[in-house]
Amino acid sequence: MDQFVSTDSMFWKRNRLETYKYWPFKSNAPCNPESMAAAGFFATGGKTEPDSVECFMCNKPMDGWEETDNPWEEHVRHQKDCKYILLNKPDESSWTVEELYDLTKEFCVKEVERTMKKYKSSMNIESEDLRSHIPSVVKNNFKNKKYHS
Repeated sequence: MDQFVSTDSMFWKRNRLETYKYWPFKSNAPCNPESMAAAGFFATGGKTEPDSVECFMCNKPMDGWEETDNPWEEHVRHQKDCKYILLNKPDESSWTVEELYDLTKEFCVKEVERTMKKYKSSMNIESEDLRSHIPSVVKNNFKNKKYHS
């Protein structure tokens, strides 16, 4: 894994902002795409659930947004231990090198854990499938031994 977060990652606000194609509220509303991305959220619902989002850091999914909601305050209210919220700096340009490093480290650890969880789940499914074939393999093996004896 690279030491730095990829430039196309949801870690970066500009990439989160690009996910708000179907966001239901206009840019003059408090709950606008810019405020949502600044609060760490990227849109996940598409056309079917245009107000469904997830935090890039804590993975907190949220929906049911109102036009007057303050995204940062809602994030604090629902996930106060989020490392991004604890940093309390929605503007990336205000981060110190140390803050960027700490946030990057947290993000990378989370991404590795998520990837490992996916692999583990996939391996469990594959091993269950293989286990289900064991009886027929054993049975065929015994049949083959009988015919060759």
